[in-house]
Amino acid sequence: MNSLPSPVALARPSSRLSPRTHAQEVPPLLARILLIDDSAMYRKVMFKVFHIFHCQIIEAANGQDGLDAARKIRPTLVILDINMPVLDGEGCLRALKADPALADIPVIMLSANEDQETISKFKALGACEFLKKSLNSWEMIDKVRRFVPLSHMINI
Repeated sequence: MNSLPSPVALARPSSRLSPRTHAQEVPPLLARILLIDDSAMYRKVMFKVFHIFHCQIIEAANGQDGLDAARKIRPTLVILDINMPVLDGEGCLRALKADPALADIPVIMLSANEDQETISKFKALGACEFLKKSLNSWEMIDKVRRFVPLSHMINI
């Protein structure tokens, strides 16, 4: 059974491409993704997945730090864990959506719990998408590419 190559392998430049000029060596940032999660391991995994797409990754370990970061940098997308210390995902989402300067930023909620009641609750609060916490890079990419341009970075 053939498995799909990793996102990192797919994002490597093709050897068939012409030599790069200096201006092409550092592609412009495509998006600012704010990762708000108390799990350093999960933030590290997500950083590695999205960094290859030339996204600026900003990390926060709790909802309050994430809210402060969102106000400073105005991210393209927020990926927000539900269960965190200081300010949980629900409180952070409510604050993001109540702030007129941040209300239009798409938010993807993260949780190990994927029951329909939880999903419905967070979508009613303004979350655009729900992602089950796992190490499935493909699922993360699929959800995020709905809100930020990633697909052209993959050479298939």
